[in-house]
Amino acid sequence: MWGEGETGRCRHRSKKCCLARPVKGTADLERLTSTVQDLSECGWYYGCVSRKQAITLLQSAPIGHFIVRDSSDPRFLFSISVQTALGPTSVRIHYSDGRFRLDAEPSLACSVPSFPSVISLVEHYVSLGGPQLCISGAKYSHVLLRKPLYKNCPSLKHLCRLTLNTLLRSSKDVGPLPIPIILKKYLIDYPYTR
Repeated sequence: MWGEGETGRCRHRSKKCCLARPVKGTADLERLTSTVQDLSECGWYYGCVSRKQAITLLQSAPIGHFIVRDSSDPRFLFSISVQTALGPTSVRIHYSDGRFRLDAEPSLACSVPSFPSVISLVEHYVSLGGPQLCISGAKYSHVLLRKPLYKNCPSLKHLCRLTLNTLLRSSKDVGPLPIPIILKKYLIDYPYTR
């Protein structure tokens, strides 16, 4: 990853990646490094995909299907692009003080829940199971996150991990499992269900 104050290059293109932004402090560097590592394993993080490319990807997807991508807005690191009843739209993800939240008008920002990772944020909104995001613009549009649009077919190993993580209540439940330590570490390294 990048050192403090350094920037990186997009692995997919020669131009600078949307994630190639200065990093402030060791805690931010560790949080962002961990976030990018987790996103790279999830299968629905598309990296340096433009808004137009995201619209094309989601155009024929069912309502609620989504991807996470690098934000093209230099003030944000990531965006969620999702298929809605009105067509694909994108929501920026705000990062501040080691926490991620959906972008909102300043007067509403303090009421928007924040999370330690992008995947935790996504899992929260998927778990709500109904219209929960209100995107302002010319019209208000309810956005439902249902299912990720996978970039690649996840490995059987990763799918098994997701299933076990769904069945276990927390990473604390991994300890007593009668499995090798290396498998316990594998489960704990990605404690998410999506």
